[in-house]
Amino acid sequence: MAAVSTHLARSDDGGVTFSYASELWRAIPTADPEGSGANGISSSETASLAAIASGGSVAWYGAHLRYFLEPETGYHPKFATSWTVRIGAAASPAQLATASEAVLGVSGTAAVYRPDVRLDQLAGVPLARCAMLNNPTLFAKDGTLYLIVECLAFVGTTLDFAQSTIQVFATVPGGPPSTWRWRHAGVLADHGLARELGDETIQQPDVSLAADGRPIVIVTPAHADAALAIGDVGDGCVALELLSIDPPALARDCSGLVVVRARIGGSPVGACTHDPRSATGIVATAGGGPWMIRASGARP
Repeated sequence: MAAVSTHLARSDDGGVTFSYASELWRAIPTADPEGSGANGISSSETASLAAIASGGSVAWYGAHLRYFLEPETGYHPKFATSWTVRIGAAASPAQLATASEAVLGVSGTAAVYRPDVRLDQLAGVPLARCAMLNNPTLFAKDGTLYLIVECLAFVGTTLDFAQSTIQVFATVPGGPPSTWRWRHAGVLADHGLARELGDETIQQPDVSLAADGRPIVIVTPAHADAALAIGDVGDGCVALELLSIDPPALARDCSGLVVVRARIGGSPVGACTHDPRSATGIVATAGGGPWMIRASGARP
């Protein structure tokens, strides 16, 4: 079974080197919470961290996907019913491993997972246009925590690229994560951006600050690939300038085109991320086994 755990590494030299810190969210053998009688694995992937400083202290926030893997050879999650976004808060990144978490799902999420919010309903879109949440990322600004997440549309069991979107939700975190009040900030991107970037869809959003302090979003343009369990494959990544995160809007030049800060080429590229203080510049995942994390040196 292709289960996934999320590990934490740290750097004390500005990103020149990293060392293993701990297992953050582990894969857990478990019986199917939905009562099928199958014994599978609760898997975790697509991690994101953000921090908010206030009054001399720092609160860390962590988001990741959590889902049930059925006991079959290969990668067989219960996509429609078990796929949730979990968000916790702690005094340090390592403490997120045991922190209480908010559970964010959609209308199709099984009740046994007790979703605190069903994001398709909050965004006011039909379930078919947000049947599954994917690749969550966090961004913090002025005390507000933003969740940027893919809202995947489906026609039956087939991904509908034309109706899939990247949505932004916001909360002012305080108290237990399950009690946070979320609001829909808006749509950051849709199929139009994929076409503008010359591809079929966009995925793996990541929001950070550029070297000049302006907000940017990094996305991975991708194309369909029926041979893969996830249905698509990345084609590099693109850093785009944001006009605003709340409401979400991409910056555009005088010709109406998105403002590209940097491009990382190559296929398959699954995800990219960036921190302006890191010596790595944009880092990208690449390969299909073994996977590699590569420092591009590109500093948008």
